[in-house]
Amino acid sequence: MRMKPGRRKGKLLSLGLWMSGLFVFASFLLIGLAPGQGLSSNPQEEESEREFDFIPERDEIIYARRIAAGIEEEADVIKNESLNDFLEGIGRRIVDQNNLKELVGDWEWSFRIIDTPGMNAFVTLGGQVFVSSDLVEAMETESELAAVLAFELGHLAARHIHQHIFERLTRQSDFLPEETISGERGWEILSRIFMSEGGILAFFSGLQHNSLQVEKADELSLLSCFNAEYNPQDLLILLSRMGRRERPLSPWLRRNPWSEKRRREMSSSLSMLPSSTFPTEPSRFREFKSLLRSLASLSLRRDLRMPQSGREIFLDVTVMGNKDWTDTGVEVYEGQEISFQAFGTIYLQKGNPARCSPDGYDLRTMQQPFPDRNIGALIGKVAVLISMEVDEESGKETRYEIKEKFFIGAESQMRMPISGRLFLGINENLVGDNDGAFSVSIVSVPVRQNPSR
Repeated sequence: MRMKPGRRKGKLLSLGLWMSGLFVFASFLLIGLAPGQGLSSNPQEEESEREFDFIPERDEIIYARRIAAGIEEEADVIKNESLNDFLEGIGRRIVDQNNLKELVGDWEWSFRIIDTPGMNAFVTLGGQVFVSSDLVEAMETESELAAVLAFELGHLAARHIHQHIFERLTRQSDFLPEETISGERGWEILSRIFMSEGGILAFFSGLQHNSLQVEKADELSLLSCFNAEYNPQDLLILLSRMGRRERPLSPWLRRNPWSEKRRREMSSSLSMLPSSTFPTEPSRFREFKSLLRSLASLSLRRDLRMPQSGREIFLDVTVMGNKDWTDTGVEVYEGQEISFQAFGTIYLQKGNPARCSPDGYDLRTMQQPFPDRNIGALIGKVAVLISMEVDEESGKETRYEIKEKFFIGAESQMRMPISGRLFLGINENLVGDNDGAFSVSIVSVPVRQNPSR
């Protein structure tokens, strides 16, 4: 595996034998030693790693540019200065605080959002990371986004992407293990491999990692997030939330399989990290997601927000605790069966240590939409807008609508009371001082021809 000598910078942890089974890179990263010192690894594994170092760094940078250009031709890469600056800021922080340029490669590291169907993220040669808008939509915190970027960088740092390409090289051509590929001939060889699996985008976004590769990427992600002062536990939170959904798994989880064993191993790794607090700015992430939501323009996304029949639809919505109602953008029919599954935590007063789950807090008042239910629980409504007035001085909007409210909680399935727009909210009338958010998965059961209440 390529290692660059260099002085240790940043807040690199010293966790002893926690990751002794990782590559030399991980050992160096953990204990801050020069290559060749510290923990020993399996000689056969070291030899295997060297086999994957078959592309000279200069050529890899050139190939990475061409791969990125190919992905832009095959997918909608969202280009917005504010979005790109926010995402690049997170990615560069992980790279810099973990010395990845010195340890892995002095590449043109970049981070981009693509508007493709399904929740997915992947990394290509040369430090190019892509994350889908659907996956970002499913995230609740900036640390979850950082964890996904760090996880993909973990695959790259452990040479998993090179390993996949190497395996195909030896299987699909007369390439010899001691050879290197470079120049135009090297690009022609890589292009044939990509085209044999459906193109550049299909190749990298569909790479299936084995359990050992996933385990190593997990461990490197947790440590990288910690060093960059992002909460490493948010990776486990995100994966657990995604893995509990009773629906076809997302492309990202299919490629990086989720299991109880993986959850236990991540929990064990997290328990060995020193206690620390991590600075958060939730408003920045909310603004980032709001801008992204306004720019994502897939026809698939537009279809999800129209009345559906004959097939299931899926949607993930973030419900902020300090907002009266969140517009899901979904139009529903009277009698249509919708199931809801919610995760996350809100606080009924900002700074209040008491946590409130989607089932609410065990308290009832008359100042709630549902006074006989727990305060702060997840609720919904279907509304038909009649008219709207805007106060010229304050800018406050007053909606006049026909609406039907219903209680949801952490998990429920029900028929829609009327046809109209679906909104989600909190069972409390005074929400301005709340904090936190719920992540809600919406599944629409196929509409029957003659729905009844």
